[in-house]
Amino acid sequence: MWYSRLAHEKTFHSTGQTSKASAAAVAQSLASQELVGAKTAPRFESYAADFYVWQKCEWIARQHAKGRRFSQPVARSRRSHLEQYLFPRFGQCRIDEINAVDVENWLVGLRLANQTKNHILYSLNIVMKEAKRERFILSNPLEDVEPMAKDFRERDVFSSEELRLLFPVNEEDDLIYIWGKPRYAALFFVLATTGVRSGEVRALRWRCVSWERGGLFVTESVKDDGKVGRPKNDEGRAIMLPTRTTEVLAWWRKQALFKEADDFLFPGSGRTNPITRRAISIQLRPAMERAGIAFSGRNLVVHSFRHTYNTLMRRVLPDELLRGQTGHRSIAMADRYDHPSLEERLLKLESLRPAVDNAWTGSGAGRR
Repeated sequence: MWYSRLAHEKTFHSTGQTSKASAAAVAQSLASQELVGAKTAPRFESYAADFYVWQKCEWIARQHAKGRRFSQPVARSRRSHLEQYLFPRFGQCRIDEINAVDVENWLVGLRLANQTKNHILYSLNIVMKEAKRERFILSNPLEDVEPMAKDFRERDVFSSEELRLLFPVNEEDDLIYIWGKPRYAALFFVLATTGVRSGEVRALRWRCVSWERGGLFVTESVKDDGKVGRPKNDEGRAIMLPTRTTEVLAWWRKQALFKEADDFLFPGSGRTNPITRRAISIQLRPAMERAGIAFSGRNLVVHSFRHTYNTLMRRVLPDELLRGQTGHRSIAMADRYDHPSLEERLLKLESLRPAVDNAWTGSGAGRR
């Protein structure tokens, strides 16, 4: 007896035939019947023209109708995967021409972190599932694509001494020597002393600084596509500025070309454009070299300032207040950004010493 299955099926079914030729004829007939009613496959970019576009995407509307959460920031992120990566590579392919081998080989070749590659794969997978549901394709080829392995590497943090080296106290000439320009000195000092995200510091405007109350209002963020929108989790927040940070910002404002309320604190090319992510990231390593900070073998990046802020302020602020400053929704996320030293971890255990000692002495362990 010969068995067969269609491309999208996982289980083989009996053809009822004992010869290979007869079984092949039955399988071909079943495949033909399956194709009846299938639609002509469009090109990928045409099919996904409105996918993940807020208030236009039918898939998002259906998720909301089902009571499932899918936020606007997530939609923007998914859309950026289409526009920046998937349309350039697969946009002109018919949707039924996209296959597991091409997708997997392309992903492996991207010079991106594995986590980012998996996000891109997930964004594509949702589109392909929808194409299958609408019968443009009989099966989703991405079911055979394995996700990339997790390559999470814990961020390193700056020590208090290293922060002093990067931001000399009351030495403006030294600040400029280390950071090259006043705006970079001010920008990185804001990152270090507020814990804001890179996209958030890029979107700050002068009206976000409360000079009277010594605070900073985070209400916007620059997204992956370069557009300014709401911050992560769609929530604004107020952050207390250290006195010196306010002084550094006032020092920078005196030199800034654009200082109206709606002007960016750190503009890029022209008044209306925020500074780019790359323009920020390329400043850090030269600054660490000039400050004499050893970074070989350490994962010190721009985001390390956010980890450093969380680690230092967790010794000062209650968790709830700290999460209000950083925008972390859970204690678990705050824990992930905390990097206590081994000595600090041991100190936290000190209050438990009587219970530990009692457990061992009470059990009789170690007695002679």
